[in-house]
Amino acid sequence: MKDVRQSFRFTTQMVVEVVYKIYSQTSLKRSVEDGLITNGRMVAKFRRLVYLFLLITVASQLQAQSPPPLQWGKVNAEEGQLKVCPFDSSASAVVLSDYGRIVFGYEAVYIERHKRIKILTRKGLQEATISIPYYAKDNLEKIAFLRAQTLKLDEKGKVSSQEVSAKLIFDVNHSSSLREKRFTFPNVDEGTIVEYRYTTISKNFFTLAGWNFQSNIPTMHSELRVEKPQSLTYRILLQGNRLSQKYEKLDAQTWSLDNLHALVREPFVANYQNYAEKISFQLAIFNKTDGVPLESDNHLTYLGQRDKAKDILKTILTGNETETQRLHKIYNYVKATFRWNKSYSFFIYQNFHSFLETKQGQTAEINLFLILLLREAGLNVHPTLLSTRDQGKVYLTDKPLLSQFNHLVALAQADTKELFLDATDPFRPYSLLDKNDLNEDAFVLDKQNPRWVKIHQANFSRQITSAEVDFSNPLKPVYHFSVKYEGYEALAKRQKYAEEGKKVLAKEEISTQYQEFKQIRSEIQQMDNCDEALLIKLTYQADTASQDQAGFIYFNPVLLSEFNENPFNNEKRYLPVELDYPATYTYVLTMKIPPGYQLQEMPQSTLIKFPEDLAEFRYQISCKDNVIQLMTKVAFKSTLIPCDYYQHLREFYDQFMAKHREIIVLKKIG
Repeated sequence: MKDVRQSFRFTTQMVVEVVYKIYSQTSLKRSVEDGLITNGRMVAKFRRLVYLFLLITVASQLQAQSPPPLQWGKVNAEEGQLKVCPFDSSASAVVLSDYGRIVFGYEAVYIERHKRIKILTRKGLQEATISIPYYAKDNLEKIAFLRAQTLKLDEKGKVSSQEVSAKLIFDVNHSSSLREKRFTFPNVDEGTIVEYRYTTISKNFFTLAGWNFQSNIPTMHSELRVEKPQSLTYRILLQGNRLSQKYEKLDAQTWSLDNLHALVREPFVANYQNYAEKISFQLAIFNKTDGVPLESDNHLTYLGQRDKAKDILKTILTGNETETQRLHKIYNYVKATFRWNKSYSFFIYQNFHSFLETKQGQTAEINLFLILLLREAGLNVHPTLLSTRDQGKVYLTDKPLLSQFNHLVALAQADTKELFLDATDPFRPYSLLDKNDLNEDAFVLDKQNPRWVKIHQANFSRQITSAEVDFSNPLKPVYHFSVKYEGYEALAKRQKYAEEGKKVLAKEEISTQYQEFKQIRSEIQQMDNCDEALLIKLTYQADTASQDQAGFIYFNPVLLSEFNENPFNNEKRYLPVELDYPATYTYVLTMKIPPGYQLQEMPQSTLIKFPEDLAEFRYQISCKDNVIQLMTKVAFKSTLIPCDYYQHLREFYDQFMAKHREIIVLKKIG
């Protein structure tokens, strides 16, 4: 009952706040100021009447609402007896309930939160340290009414509590803008329940703090209630399969989910929060104050430098190029001349002349300069906003918020083709965006046709390895490899070789269980011609003689491969697997059986198909006229493998890697 009264008083104060703001602009206030009402007692009496009226109104509203899912300090029998999370037996701790409530005041939004956690094992003790981040710049957010306590139950079910002292709650500064409240619950061990509650007071009406129904540990119940005023219209944005299925209509004011698995970072996911069950709100009139600018003065400080662009183009173009050739030359000039400072932005932070002088900048500065030159060269090109993969996906709303973007690229048309351009890497050809840019959707800043577009990449990435075996000395064969890299595979290798030098080739070691090999030759071709495939050539000679046991030679035909271990070792996975790009890895071997030997045994051809044709593996081998030919191909056709197919993916890797280890057996004749 105490909690209800506190919530009741808190809500009433906010409503009074609204009424007095209205009162301050009404004829009553003017009458007071004009001297028509001079009796202070009369004004005070009016205020008391208004306050009493509001108490009655709010009380009736509260009675109509259902009670919150948990009460401060009150533990039910189920919570007290719980020893294992019912839907995740491996969990070290579990969120029993996470309850939120958003209420609007006249000058602030009040986000109440009450969270209760049970520690199940010693590993779960880390959940007894709590951090509550908030945006402190310009007092945009404050944390108020923070309370925390440790709850323990004895054998009879009696609850004892120990409150966290205010002296043990610290404010930690992360930057001039970000802070957090941090504290640790005292006297916590296995079986302890901890709970805390607080209110975030926010002046940001435009984008409400979203509610994440999941945590880094399993959650048994998560619930959010929102009391939205009729004067404000918010767009409700649901993320996650369960939320979308449960709340097909977006007119609810209470959202809840039960039995949610932990949401934690897993490998092969750019931003794991993309898969959270989450709700966000955007003020429907946001475009008047925070919308995407189609003509930004900030951008025009670069895009308006047409005279300077004309002078630069005279040094780049001859005047006889096609549109694609012009685009190609200008892109290569920009990426070779200006260095990216590793900072993403959609606005510029240094003036144009400083940019030209320092020859470095962040993404918006480099790509706006690229757009300037392309436009002056007669191409149709627009600034395009996107969110990088590591920042997270964007919501496809008709009037997107600028705050969900962090990067600017160019969208150009050349000879009827549409190309995304990002000139921030000297090793990346114009036909490729950075892997971090491949985040499904982008917004084009076109005055005539502002629009969402799909981020597409026409190039398919490949690695093709050709191998020949020289059996002049059957016991010490020589392997010759020629490896061709295309698309993102070539880009990754160029970046690696530029960083580590040619010495990295020496790390390409091969060996089998039967003998060791040493590298006797290595060569890189087309390192600086980023628009062409990258080629490397490697030669290995057996360092130890093969064991010719009873006239047999055993050798592995697939000695050079990108796949040396299965990266998916965890038995369970709750997030899909994100691959950076579709790719194929082909290995072709040709070898002539040495004189005096015949083929005794070789692997069988096989084909492994992944569900829904998301990937496949081919192993084709034949022997004709004493020549063995082998072709293996691993093809990933999709960049997203649903978590339902995770076990298929693990088995897929195990199967084709095992196939790569199968041997050919030659038998000595006579």
